[in-house]
Amino acid sequence: MSRTKKSFSIPIRISIALLIIGMLFKILSWPLDQEIMIVSFVALAICYSLRFYQKVKKKSLDYIKVILVLSWVLNGMFSILHIPYNFMFQIIAFIAFLTWFIIEGTHYFIKDDEGESSKETFQGKIIWNIVMILGTLGIVLGALFKFLNWEYAIPVLVSGCICITLYILRDIFVRKS
Repeated sequence: MSRTKKSFSIPIRISIALLIIGMLFKILSWPLDQEIMIVSFVALAICYSLRFYQKVKKKSLDYIKVILVLSWVLNGMFSILHIPYNFMFQIIAFIAFLTWFIIEGTHYFIKDDEGESSKETFQGKIIWNIVMILGTLGIVLGALFKFLNWEYAIPVLVSGCICITLYILRDIFVRKS
């Protein structure tokens, strides 16, 4: 893994985790939800842009990814600030996502780079996958329970968001053997 990719992956993951927390604040109607999401969107845009510009060899896929991330960030910020014309960024993000998916697709999620990602043991990978599954189920069930005004909707939703945030930040917790 290149040095620039390694140096910006943790700040990018932290900003994504912060974005999830901001979305949770918005769902729960807690204060500072918009501020948290704007800070995380700005941090994500800055970190990903720096990561892109420090990359020595840029391929067409790199340009597609930066367009995808920046259009998604701008769409989110325009939506939060209620600025019109955010649908243009949605269209750009959708086209960039389709292009990325056609070129790289699920191979991005399946590949296992040797070196940095191999610092997890097999049991560790299973545990983190279970955390991801539980987090996804928690978010889906918590949102469904919240829509139906069922009991325990908030604890289930919060638990799911915590699990997903831990999964995103797992590289911080995993140590080299």
